[in-house]
Amino acid sequence: MRNIYILLTRSGTFLSRLIGLTTAEDYTHVSIGLDEDRCRFYSFGRRNPHRPLPAGLVKEDLAGGFFSLHPDMPCALYRLSVNDAAYAALRRQLDAMIARAEHYHYNLLGLIFCLLAIPHSRSNHYFCSQFVGTLLKESGCLSLPRHASLLHPCDFAALPDAELCYSGKMRGLCALAAAGAA
Repeated sequence: MRNIYILLTRSGTFLSRLIGLTTAEDYTHVSIGLDEDRCRFYSFGRRNPHRPLPAGLVKEDLAGGFFSLHPDMPCALYRLSVNDAAYAALRRQLDAMIARAEHYHYNLLGLIFCLLAIPHSRSNHYFCSQFVGTLLKESGCLSLPRHASLLHPCDFAALPDAELCYSGKMRGLCALAAAGAA
């Protein structure tokens, strides 16, 4: 068995506030991490931490980038145990996407449809929870409670096997990860 990590966050950006108002949920962004050091995550979001656009497939690092600019951002880290074959499939799928990151774009239209509860997919376009859900489903890690294009970040906290590892401010998670304790 291998561990993967799901990081939920809620920043103070305009889009995060808008999603929060629409969904009334605690978290508005989700990222996935495959490394035991829990410092590197992947998602769909800002390519430049200082500007909302362009957006697409991004590598998020706890020690730098967007997360380091928002140390008081609330977050929750969950661990999921998956079998070795599912982990390997997830790693292959993610590596293939990273190698072609410039071909992937943020699915703003899909996000709007998600908020309206209308399933909608576009080739090479994802929003954060759609991306994480698609990776988990297509790699065989788990079954989704609904179509990936309808998932919200908080849905990942409700997964039956999700184990909460940390809940608090981003600065606390960064300190734990740096100490190797997260």
